[in-house]
Amino acid sequence: MTEVVQHEPEAARAARRKRCDDLLAGKLQSLEFVTDLDLHNLQLGDAEMSRVFDRIESALGIVALRIGFNVLREGAMRALAQSRLSERLETLDLTGNALGGAGVAALCEGRFPRLRELSLGWCRLGDGAVVPLAASASMPALRELTLRRNELGDEGALTLAASTALRAQLTRLSFDYNDDVTRRGMARLRDAYGDALVD
Repeated sequence: MTEVVQHEPEAARAARRKRCDDLLAGKLQSLEFVTDLDLHNLQLGDAEMSRVFDRIESALGIVALRIGFNVLREGAMRALAQSRLSERLETLDLTGNALGGAGVAALCEGRFPRLRELSLGWCRLGDGAVVPLAASASMPALRELTLRRNELGDEGALTLAASTALRAQLTRLSFDYNDDVTRRGMARLRDAYGDALVD
């Protein structure tokens, strides 16, 4: 399987696709009233999603962006990091995109001062992918981080456990279904995050 695809009723997906098409065509005039933009599972890819970012950059009300399952990689993450949109986001859901380490690193190059929730589940993240997250100062308001169903092992777990910034910030760390983490790695995470850890 080269990509993760989320299955859902076709009518729901078609409605989101139409909204996306209208947005890209400049026909969506009511963005000033939108706070939570859901464009997940449209398989847009980096180039088209980057165009979306350009269109919604001036939509000052958007604080939540749900763009999981869109075949996004490093290019889209860099475009988002460079967009003024990043300065307003409070919720960012990237579930099901094959971001890998390069995608996470590109995302962490941006500034997300208000971001409280970041979902990176099922994003094909190996141990190296959490290094920029653990070291970044670009998300000072982050409280909830989802890393479930990735390819993380003990090295990634220990990196997260050693992150002074994340330990101080996070109230919830979802880390379940990272099957390569041993009891030792999980013990270190539990010691570091206590009740905030969901495993």
